[in-house]
Amino acid sequence: MWGLGGDLLRGALDALGIGIFVLDPSLRVVLVNSKAEDLFGIRRKEVLGRDKRELIREKIRSLLDR
Repeated sequence: MWGLGGDLLRGALDALGIGIFVLDPSLRVVLVNSKAEDLFGIRRKEVLGRDKRELIREKIRSLLDR
């Protein structure tokens, strides 16, 4: 989907020390870097294509269930 330019972008984002989520205009996750995976305890394949509002609601629910 992203091609060579996308591979370079993903590599650059993975090298950063901050967590990054890239969203499309519909607020769906199209890219997640490795730091975001570590910080939020998620896997890219679990969140790609999902609506960020849905992910936030799930995270809040899990925090409240503790």
